[in-house]
Amino acid sequence: MDNKDFKRTFQYFIKNLFNFRGELPFHLYKKLMIIPQICAFIILVLFLIYLFKDIFSGYPYSDLSLKEAERLEALDQFKRFSFIICFFLLLYLTTLSSEIKRFRFLGKSPVVYLALGFIGLPLIYAYSYYSNVMMHSTSTVGILLIILIPLFANSKNKPTDRDKLYEDYDFKDV
Repeated sequence: MDNKDFKRTFQYFIKNLFNFRGELPFHLYKKLMIIPQICAFIILVLFLIYLFKDIFSGYPYSDLSLKEAERLEALDQFKRFSFIICFFLLLYLTTLSSEIKRFRFLGKSPVVYLALGFIGLPLIYAYSYYSNVMMHSTSTVGILLIILIPLFANSKNKPTDRDKLYEDYDFKDV
């Protein structure tokens, strides 16, 4: 993809961020998904910097009692998890339009994907709050559950016979 093509893709992505009408052929869907992948990579790098800053700065709770250190460590874990949830929710919401259009193109229902995002994410966040803040546990099960949500998206789809009919379409045709 050249610079001009990326610019057109980015403009379409921003312009149709919350436009849920229409359908999206495979080749256009793949072009649009490059933008969230770039954002996800940037978020991953920022999160790794945030995560490793504690490792390089030393253990901050060495002078506290064990119980207080566990409590503060669980709160730190919850802060990190909240950071992940916020950015994952941002990525989820920005790709929602493209995902629904692709589901519509395939003739499938996006109900499972929508339910996992709008019901699953708050439940995972509530579980993280309960385990880390209320129980002072450093549970990472919530992060593992978040990883499962994109499995229900369209990222593993292959071009269908119908996609072949729309190969010459561009964003202005959709």
